[in-house]
Amino acid sequence: MSYRHRARSAAVQCLSGITLRKVVDIEQQKEFMRFVKSEFLPSTKEFDLYQSLILGVLEHREEIDASITQYAPQWPVEKLAVIDRVLLEMSIYELLKTQTPHAIVMNEYIELAKEFGDDGSSGFVNGVLSNISKTIPAPIEKEKTKF
Repeated sequence: MSYRHRARSAAVQCLSGITLRKVVDIEQQKEFMRFVKSEFLPSTKEFDLYQSLILGVLEHREEIDASITQYAPQWPVEKLAVIDRVLLEMSIYELLKTQTPHAIVMNEYIELAKEFGDDGSSGFVNGVLSNISKTIPAPIEKEKTKF
């Protein structure tokens, strides 16, 4: 398992806990982040991605949830299973706010849905991400310098 997959996996667990417990206090969120990190992330290499995903989702949650509502209107965000909501929030955050290629984001979160969700989670996540990724410009690839 790659360090990026471990970081995303731990972030799913952390954000699920924060969401289930309705933790809104920033210090309590950070304490929960430290706890999950100590349990699931053995190296500091994973921590930067783990932290940026959690803080990014929490900071942009309203915008992200509006995207979920737009692309899955029949599923109000507050009625989604927590794991499905968190997977969509994290993946949409990566699509909107990072340079991670869309195919990698989609594949990674479909795999996480299989790992953490129920039988229909991966199909649901795949459907929503397929629709939303069509509307988000792909990250610009850095030009490779030829020597």
